[in-house]
Amino acid sequence: MQYQDRIKQFKQAVAELEQALIREVPPVFSRIIQRYQKDGLYCLGVYHNGEYVGYLLSTFSTERGLNHVTDYYMKDSVLNRDQQKLSLRWSPCDSPYHEAEEEFGALEHYRSKVECLLDDIYYSLDDETARTHSDRERLDLLDNLQQEVRVSLVRGLKVVARQPEIAPWLAKSEGVIALLAGDINEDDVLDDIEHINGRQKRQQVEPEMAKGHEYYLKASEIWAKEMKL
Repeated sequence: MQYQDRIKQFKQAVAELEQALIREVPPVFSRIIQRYQKDGLYCLGVYHNGEYVGYLLSTFSTERGLNHVTDYYMKDSVLNRDQQKLSLRWSPCDSPYHEAEEEFGALEHYRSKVECLLDDIYYSLDDETARTHSDRERLDLLDNLQQEVRVSLVRGLKVVARQPEIAPWLAKSEGVIALLAGDINEDDVLDDIEHINGRQKRQQVEPEMAKGHEYYLKASEIWAKEMKL
């Protein structure tokens, strides 16, 4: 198969993934809203591996869950409670509901197809263009294709945010829909929050993320000093 044919298949698979996300995510988010909005639900997320294709899992955060995990961390915290709480607020892996029992159904099939095609493109470049393209150029191409997946997921989540079972919660609460990962640039997360939810929601979340990161670094610095003593 020629390189351009592989790219065409990849783009088609990404489009199918986007449509699958639009179908599969709203019922999951709707069930979470119905069950947890009374607990102060503030984030509904699709969680990925940092490259947008390794997995796509449901995750969400509530004020009640945040208070619970903050109490747990306070046993050994070097921060005061408000600081500790803010450092955890936008850390999806610290939510008690991370990788929740809710699954996105058929989405996994479409995600897996995109991942396989992306791998095929990358390894075909090893065979076909090794003499004319540097490793850096091939990695840049891989990153560009991963970013195409990101754009598609964000576009799909924007449609999800407008669904009748989701939109009222977003309008009446301070909640957001987000594309999240454990190790990803916070500016990317904020950009995606803005595209999905609007500028006002970004302005709400951005200072919380900034302060949370500040307190995380503060705690890390204190622990590092104590380890040297």
